[in-house]
Amino acid sequence: MVKSIFYPLFVAVLLVALIEFILVYWGGYNEITIGDTNCSYVVKESNFSHYRSNCNLFHKNWEQDEGVWYHFNQDGRRGAERINSVKQIAFVGDSFTLGAMVSEKNTIISYLNAKKKYQTYAFHNYGVGGEQFHNLHAKLNTFDFGSYEKIILGITPNDFFNIVDGSDPAFYSNPQRVAKENKISSSVQKISTFLLNLSVTRALLYHFLSIDRFYMQIYEARKPYSGYLSDPMSPKFKDALEHMGEKISSLNPSVKSKLVIFLLPQRAQVVSFRLGRHSESFYREFDLMCKKHNLKCGFPSILKLSKIPDNSHYVVDGHMKPSGNAMVASDLYNFLYELD
Repeated sequence: MVKSIFYPLFVAVLLVALIEFILVYWGGYNEITIGDTNCSYVVKESNFSHYRSNCNLFHKNWEQDEGVWYHFNQDGRRGAERINSVKQIAFVGDSFTLGAMVSEKNTIISYLNAKKKYQTYAFHNYGVGGEQFHNLHAKLNTFDFGSYEKIILGITPNDFFNIVDGSDPAFYSNPQRVAKENKISSSVQKISTFLLNLSVTRALLYHFLSIDRFYMQIYEARKPYSGYLSDPMSPKFKDALEHMGEKISSLNPSVKSKLVIFLLPQRAQVVSFRLGRHSESFYREFDLMCKKHNLKCGFPSILKLSKIPDNSHYVVDGHMKPSGNAMVASDLYNFLYELD
């Protein structure tokens, strides 16, 4: 009896191990990290993150054929900067602003630098992976941006996720519930991390989520985080936008007067457009919030992003590819041009 169970199990394990070997060494479904893995650190007294001076990190995501070097200069910002520029523009945001998963030359900032109008400007990249809105607000509220002509705040819907799920420090309406949900979320995260470390799981997930309708079914099931895709938009996301407007309005006038807010799109928004299910609710509410608080706000064309042949975003990770960054940079440039 034991032998009859053991042999099929042994064969199955051996087969999985063989598939793993093939996918890792011939399929490229492996992760590689070289350099300083602690480049980022939290400025605790100010509640936002920054990068260490002259830090270098190489990372290859399993979705990529080749990895990316992240070089942070002496000021802890990514990328080379023009030294003798008369005018400076700060770009504040999360990993989308940083340019996660693309080389420095393929970031939104580098594409803006290539525009003739900005040949006398220096864009400084203050994007940090993992930052939420309260971190970005803290940076705007405490960092010295006095030398900058403009401050661009790159915002994505996921910057509001800890507001809509109640885990933002300003939204601890029920600490016990939040602690319980965080514990459950942590357990789910551990299981997900284990499964995603298997190349077999990665390959299946990639091909499954490459199909738009399956991707949207999975994404829309992520309540309350998918609420910005609904029509009308979920009340929690509407509250999050209003919270953002109030916080931005409370900034020092010298910062607010320089501020330009630009929405950076997630893959779910582009896929929903391709499926003909795109809701304008989030953009309407965003626009109304900006007008109410007298803010300068813009967003890129989802239509143009949806027509990029090789897709604008990575399938599973969700960050923008070089083509997506280039198109967003073009729309941002046009928006800035109109403001001037």
